[in-house]
Amino acid sequence: MITFLLLFVMMETTFAQVSLNFSGGINAANLKYKNLENAPYTNGSGYFIGVAPTYKVCEKVSFLVDFQYSSQNYFAGDINSITRTGFKTNFINIMPEVEYKVHKKLALGVGVNYGVKLDEQAKVGNGDWSKARGFELTKSTDFGLTGKVKVNHKKLFAFVRYTVGLKNITNLTYTNNDGQPVEAFQQLNRNLQIGIGYSLSFKKT
Repeated sequence: MITFLLLFVMMETTFAQVSLNFSGGINAANLKYKNLENAPYTNGSGYFIGVAPTYKVCEKVSFLVDFQYSSQNYFAGDINSITRTGFKTNFINIMPEVEYKVHKKLALGVGVNYGVKLDEQAKVGNGDWSKARGFELTKSTDFGLTGKVKVNHKKLFAFVRYTVGLKNITNLTYTNNDGQPVEAFQQLNRNLQIGIGYSLSFKKT
């Protein structure tokens, strides 16, 4: 009986420290190139939506895993050209993060990002997006580090997160002016997210 009561109290305490954070916002995606002089793509905008189960470890520290659908766009060619080509990559991102509350309404977070590609889409000029067929520009997974600044107000929050990709994500081979493959070439993902959200707490009132 005593064991049961202790287990019940522990479950109640744990449950009271868990919340679900729902968020959405915009992506400002970019690509960083290593060992390539002229970048073939420029950055573009996109959006994301996510849900993050969050566990409050103590008054200052929380641990969360953000499960996120993220759409990132890139463009090639002159912005005024009717043949400007756009490429869109849609990911499911899994982002474990640790948050540290530096103030009642301000928290800093660090973590990792593991992205799984869902699909690729392309368009030319002002045309519609359509699924790319017969080729894949981007590898199936991405991996990187995240840093975040978050502002809390009651159950609402806003944040800025920056993701630094560490994995070469391109399937393409680039050549130099002599037509030779560029050695040690890498295309790394960079993404700035600006989002807002709502925290659904399970703590009893």
